[in-house]
Amino acid sequence: MPSLPALPASLSAILTAETEWRFPPGGDPYEVQRRPWSPPASVTAEQLNAARAALCEIEPMLRPARRQDVSARVMTALAHFYVAAMPEGIHQQIAADWADALGEFPMWAIAEAFRKHLRTEDRKPTIAAIRSRCQDLTANMRRRRDRLQRLSEAA
Repeated sequence: MPSLPALPASLSAILTAETEWRFPPGGDPYEVQRRPWSPPASVTAEQLNAARAALCEIEPMLRPARRQDVSARVMTALAHFYVAAMPEGIHQQIAADWADALGEFPMWAIAEAFRKHLRTEDRKPTIAAIRSRCQDLTANMRRRRDRLQRLSEAA
């Protein structure tokens, strides 16, 4: 799982204003917003350049996976469970349904979501369960990307 790029302290303070971290026992830490975030009225040229550089680093990390890669990962994960005999083409349709539902996520998030599910759950994964895990895995990165975009556009 890729980690977020380091930011200069002055930019980090802008992006994390109005948020605090929670550390649940046995769970992953997550951010909680106290109030809706908005970019400050003014930023320095250094902060703006750092924001644009960080945005260039984050965008590739959030690039949606290729459809055929999603389908291959899904079919591999589902093969761990009983697969009933079905008419020709049904497996491709199932893979297409999954690819439609997961298509907005990067491949690293999809792979990690399946990895976590297969290690912690006794049942066959569902589209909703894997999608929810992908959303959780990418939430902080998407939030940072969105704030960097808003900051870049506001300047």
